[in-house]
Amino acid sequence: MTLESLSQFGSSLLMCAGESAVRSIALALTAGLVLSNLRVKQSGLRLLSWTGVLYAAMLMPLLGLILPRSMSGCCLHSSKQSCRRR
Repeated sequence: MTLESLSQFGSSLLMCAGESAVRSIALALTAGLVLSNLRVKQSGLRLLSWTGVLYAAMLMPLLGLILPRSMSGCCLHSSKQSCRRR
């Protein structure tokens, strides 16, 4: 691997992690708004929903590999295509 390809890999990995973080924050904000708007008081239900949000947030980087490119903006797909163009 050359220094340039290593740099491209690092930047695409960082961009993919950033996109996953933004999606995770959006998911957490949505879950928080739903829980507060529905005024859920049961601690077990709140714990279950936040546990689901946590698991979904940890799986966000894998969604870039599973979902089609139109649904996922993860850079693992775009970095492969940009490497083929060069």
